[in-house]
Amino acid sequence: MKKKRLILVLLLIALTLCACGAKDTEENPSGAGEVTSTDALEGNSQLELFSNESCALTLESVGTAANGDYFWTVSMANKTGSELVFSLDGVYVNECEADPCWAEKAPAAQTTTSEISWFSSAFAERGIRSADRVDFTLSVFPRSNTANLLAFEKITVYPNGAAAYQRTDFAPDADDTILIDVPELILAATDCDPNGERGYTLGVYMENRSNGPLEYAVKNEKINGQSCSTYWVHTLDAGKKSYDQIIWDSSEFERMEIFAVSRIEFDLVVTDPNSNAKVLEQHCVVTP
Repeated sequence: MKKKRLILVLLLIALTLCACGAKDTEENPSGAGEVTSTDALEGNSQLELFSNESCALTLESVGTAANGDYFWTVSMANKTGSELVFSLDGVYVNECEADPCWAEKAPAAQTTTSEISWFSSAFAERGIRSADRVDFTLSVFPRSNTANLLAFEKITVYPNGAAAYQRTDFAPDADDTILIDVPELILAATDCDPNGERGYTLGVYMENRSNGPLEYAVKNEKINGQSCSTYWVHTLDAGKKSYDQIIWDSSEFERMEIFAVSRIEFDLVVTDPNSNAKVLEQHCVVTP
């Protein structure tokens, strides 16, 4: 019993010391490497996001372009004799999915700079006024061997300091339809666009309130009572949010002679992607 108490005390001390430093290791529910939490970028100082014997990624500066796009300037250090590729995946801004679709090559044994940018329109759609928290997974691998991961690290950055970030709850608009609201997750229909670029579009908001990743999928889709598949699947990390679109191909509507949509229905199936265990299955109806 005394030994167990001693171990507990030592663990509490270690956690306290980590919380006071510039870098911290958090729980990683998805199992993708360690979760490294990084404090604010102060003045013109650099902020090292990741470093090992093969590579390093450093945040040099943050800013807003003339057109309103938010950007980071980063430096990539390649410590190997081969060309490397740096990429960001699973990117969330203020815990809402916002992928800048960034990947960059770094020449052998050189340090180069690059710009990571997010469209201002993407921030506006998600209600992001200030990027106070950015989560992502950094992957680094040789260009000639993508399977050889030299870095695979989940990283959290607070560009304006951790105190600047305050998580906000979903506030539905008058036109939004809450389809599912349970302790594990939220699904809401936010808008319908009959003239979407790729077809009829149903906008949805998702929130994962669980402690692990969730995979959202629809099946048994019907438009005005007719079966009409869309093959939509979306995976969301623990505690994260996302806005996405469920799209029905316009050619399918033409083939089925659907000229106006009065009723959309489908079964939402939510599973744990790690175990394939079903978390929820519920029938959803939207009446545009």
